[in-house]
Amino acid sequence: MMGGLDGQRRFLETQAQKPMRVGATLVRFWAYIRKYWFGMALAVVFILISTWTQVQAPDLIGQAVDCYFFPNPASCWYTTVDVAAPVATKMAELGTLVLELVGLFVLGSFLQGFAFYAMNWSGQRALRRIREDLFEQIHRLSLGFYGRNEAGNVMSRITSDTDTLQQVLGFALLNVISGAVLMIWVAIKMMSD
Repeated sequence: MMGGLDGQRRFLETQAQKPMRVGATLVRFWAYIRKYWFGMALAVVFILISTWTQVQAPDLIGQAVDCYFFPNPASCWYTTVDVAAPVATKMAELGTLVLELVGLFVLGSFLQGFAFYAMNWSGQRALRRIREDLFEQIHRLSLGFYGRNEAGNVMSRITSDTDTLQQVLGFALLNVISGAVLMIWVAIKMMSD
């Protein structure tokens, strides 16, 4: 069933094979992705702005505390602190700050959604081209290849690899970029303070 007594061992060993030349493999993937670079670049721009909103939100929350809840004029850059101002005035100013904070959260959410859509759109188009070329390659292979390799194993490998590519070109790559940009923004913010 699995190609003899050691068929399962050989099957598991083939699953662990890695490309001999990673750089050449990445260049081959770039040939598929470069046609849709605009969508990926747009996703990166959306992620940059979305990450900026994530970094700015804690500053506004800090200003709500420093300017309105426990007034400290030395650390309040949002507005001039007037301790003697009526409560209604303070609440109106605080309401404006809260609206700005809500606006940042909504903007960040929409931009993350647009970034996911743009990256997913580009990734799906590139993956379709990869699958088309893979389909043509499967038909070019000789019958001897299928005599040496079970068709089920070949199909399982193809399905598994394309699913992995789909995850990478969709959500995983976007999360890596988003996390890296967030760490850079936070580092810049900490150095500027």
